Amino acid sequence: MGYEKAQMMVNPPPKIVIPVMLGVLTAGKQSVAQARLLEARILEKLDSISELDLDFRLIEDNEMATLGRAFQQRPFPGLESLSLSQNRVEELAMPQIAKAIESGHLSNLKRLNLYKCRIDGAGAVMLAEALQSGNLARLQNLELSYNNIGDMGLVAISNALASGYMPAMKTLSLGGDIETQGEGFHIQGSQALARAFQSGNSPLLEDLQIWGIVEEEGVIAVINGLESRMVGCFKSLYFSNCKIRLAGAKVLSRALQLPSFSHLTLLGVFESPLLGDDGVAALAEAFKSSNLNNLEYLYLNYVRMKHKGWSELISLLEAGHLPNLSELYAVEDFHHISPSSAEALAKAYHINTSLVTKVAVSQWPSEALRKRVEHLRIVNQNLRTSTN
Repeated sequence: MGYEKAQMMVNPPPKIVIPVMLGVLTAGKQSVAQARLLEARILEKLDSISELDLDFRLIEDNEMATLGRAFQQRPFPGLESLSLSQNRVEELAMPQIAKAIESGHLSNLKRLNLYKCRIDGAGAVMLAEALQSGNLARLQNLELSYNNIGDMGLVAISNALASGYMPAMKTLSLGGDIETQGEGFHIQGSQALARAFQSGNSPLLEDLQIWGIVEEEGVIAVINGLESRMVGCFKSLYFSNCKIRLAGAKVLSRALQLPSFSHLTLLGVFESPLLGDDGVAALAEAFKSSNLNNLEYLYLNYVRMKHKGWSELISLLEAGHLPNLSELYAVEDFHHISPSSAEALAKAYHINTSLVTKVAVSQWPSEALRKRVEHLRIVNQNLRTSTN
């Protein structure tokens, strides 16, 4: 790799120059001529890139508003990805970005990343109205997680999905940590999202990530919407900080056995402590079905699983279910894998030599047991490699 290419990778111009320009422009210390020159340089930079990545730049709301106004100046047909995560897109910036979308100047965007941008319900409504202009018909990835959009925002975004103006949508991420990001989603928003899935206007959706549904009835409504089979063939499904008990686990287990989940490679149920052993046992019914033979990653972090839940999982792994599972995460703050469960896992590796799943837990009963389990896994992995 040449020196110049290495320098560009370390300091890519779009990531460095544009934030500096925005900061200078909003400082208000330049003449009109200087400001116009700076605006022209920003537009020139935007013309030359297909991906604008400003992630984690801590850019202020007024600077983001300036970027939004720049997008309104003329079309940017080459821009396919706009990533603004962990910058402020609030009462000044969101109206300008929404106007830019409505202008049609960003019509070739395939990815819009607004992760943790402090967007509230009103901001989500503005964004949803812009989406319903039909000018982001090619959008495939919408990232809105870790924003406090609440039910107001979820209803608006759901209505935009149901409108049919985003038929290319493949990846959708919504919600946040309700302990730090606000009220979460209730039944009204959850039902609106379910109706969007049932509308048939997201036929390509394959990756869904939802944070913070605070009522199990809402979780069940969303899953029922997915069961309508009006959405795509899923590859990834992720629920975090959602209230899932036994009833929700049973509905999810039933859904996972449908053909639309036969290509699922990742399933995550995070921070649902009410799931417990009984909920894990209910999910195990889906894990035992051949419908999930493509599953590679299973996340069951912070679900308060104890010996009964571990017994269910270990017995199905020993029996050869989930044959392509490569990683199982079951991290807990307080409930670690017990000595008997660890011994059972070691036995499962010994009996089922096709079992190569890597199991991640917070703490093993002893270092000796951890090494023993890992040794047996590696033996199986080497055996598979030599056989192939």
